[in-house]
Amino acid sequence: MQGMRISVRGETAHSGPTPMMLRRNALVGASYVAVAVDDIGWRYAPEDGKTTVARLDLRPNLPGILSDEADLWIDFRHPNKARLPDMVAEVEAAVVESARRSRTKIEIAERWGFGGLTFDPGMIALIRETAARLGVPSMDIETQAGHDAYHLTKVCPTALIFTPCKGGISHNEAEDIDLTATVPGVNVLLQAVLTRAMA
Repeated sequence: MQGMRISVRGETAHSGPTPMMLRRNALVGASYVAVAVDDIGWRYAPEDGKTTVARLDLRPNLPGILSDEADLWIDFRHPNKARLPDMVAEVEAAVVESARRSRTKIEIAERWGFGGLTFDPGMIALIRETAARLGVPSMDIETQAGHDAYHLTKVCPTALIFTPCKGGISHNEAEDIDLTATVPGVNVLLQAVLTRAMA
């Protein structure tokens, strides 16, 4: 996963007397970036790539006033980390084009990344074997969401167990689980822990 804070700087003005050709609205520049980032995500969607504009801060953020400052927080994810540089290049190009179209100054103010770590093959095998022994159907899946387990991989063998959510919705307040679908996963976890403890 890669993340960025995009900084947009324009010029504050009143929406009434300011002619269109003199406007340097930071919100407009930020909007161009937001739409471009979303379009990039759709281009990579067939490969399970994703882009998100998660937050927008405006100043002065008042009715009837053009914003002179905007900050966007974006992230983009791809299961194949070799494709992330392609996504970065497209975001960088979008920043340049958005600045040109909006007559604002737009730059990538911060960059960060996480993920790209792999879980312990031995732990994954233990979970897989435990599920088979208990007769619990299982499948290997990749996660692109951030989890505390990412940090644990640096200090100990780690893996994750997921159980089904209704409608496939997770990491969301609408997430809902059925106990009958969750208990088997809990039993796999319990038995895997016991097996590991006795090894």
